[in-house]
Amino acid sequence: ILPSRFPQLLINGASGIAVGMATNMLPHNLSESIDGCVAYIDKRDITVEELMKYVKAPDFPTGGVIFGMEGVKAAMHTGRGRVVLRGKLHVDTKANGREQIIVTETPYQVNVDGVCDRIGQLVNEKVIDGITGVNNESNEKEGIRIAIDLRRDAVANVVINQLFKHTELQ
Repeated sequence: ILPSRFPQLLINGASGIAVGMATNMLPHNLSESIDGCVAYIDKRDITVEELMKYVKAPDFPTGGVIFGMEGVKAAMHTGRGRVVLRGKLHVDTKANGREQIIVTETPYQVNVDGVCDRIGQLVNEKVIDGITGVNNESNEKEGIRIAIDLRRDAVANVVINQLFKHTELQ
């Protein structure tokens, strides 16, 4: 329990629908939000640009990478904006020489099993070409890990772009 008031709604975020209106507030970092509150207390006529030096962008509990800051800036200035969030992934080379795409963070509120199932469907429907297998290697100790095996002739960056386009990894 914190001994003082703090911006609970900004830190935890909220989403809901009421009569004639809806809200979808993204979660933010606790220490950045408190720093922003202190800056506001010190200077009551603080501008949005000055406040964004403290509260830079939303902070998601499952990780991910914000793709483009224009939507974040629009949301901070007007209350409306589109934030594009991508999963964090990298390409590894296995011992047998084949490449593997490893997903270590997923976008906010995206189910890992749902992503694996969707990739499997897209491979079966031949929408995405070059994937030979998908394994959900996530566990409690090490966190999220999805291993996507590629064919020898597949280009990893092309497959990554297809994953961003057709799945919830973006």
